[in-house]
Formats: sequence, structure tokens, C-alpha cells
Amino acid sequence: MKKIVFFVSALAVLSACGGAPSSPSSQPAAPAIEVAASESKTVTYKGNSFEFARNAEKPIAYVQASSNSSKYTVADIEALTHAQTGCRAKLNAGALAVISGFGPDADLSIVKHRGKPFRWSLTLSC
Repeated sequence: MKKIVFFVSALAVLSACGGAPSSPSSQPAAPAIEVAASESKTVTYKGNSFEFARNAEKPIAYVQASSNSSKYTVADIEALTHAQTGCRAKLNAGALAVISGFGPDADLSIVKHRGKPFRWSLTLSC
């Protein structure tokens, strides 16, 4: 019985902390991605084609390999971004960063999103 009371109490507290849901019309569109997409260009690095975009409002760049790209690594997209911006680039790897063996030579070509190459986000330090 104590477990049930504790569970219900915890659930009530967590649901109260959620806040009011916002309607889709009150949420702003993602201007950073729209801005970046408008400045997108195709670049070639080590024989692979990439779509490259730099966010004009934030120190972020986006890199996505073409569908027919061969192996490319973390170091490759960081170097490509540095070549395009002149800034030091660091891949925002998220959960991948905690995986053992994930480093500068990790093959990123195996990561897909809905059958297409993943769009990588990189933080810029200029």
C-alpha cells in the first residue's frame, strides 16, 4: 500500500511540474535552421560531397554528406567546417560521445536518419 501511495504522489508531483501545454501557433518556428538552410552550399572534401550551412545567428554549422558518400569521420567534418569558416569546429555528438570507441576516426557514414545521411551539428569557436 505504501508503494502505491508513493507512486501516485510522485506521479502527481511530476505532472504538476510539466506546465501548461503550448499551442503550435504560439511556438516560434526554428529560425536557426531556416537561416542555415538558406545559406547552404555543396562542398567537396576528400572526394565526398557535403551540404554545408553556417547559422548566421549562432556559432553553429551543419554538415550532411550526400547519399553516395563513402566513409567519412568526425575529424573529416570538423576539418571541412574549419576550412569553410576558419573557426575551430567541435562535433555535437550527443549520446554518441559516451560510446566507447567513439573518437575522431569514428565512421559517421553508418549513421542514417530515415535512410538519408545524418545532418551533423558542429559548435564553432572563432
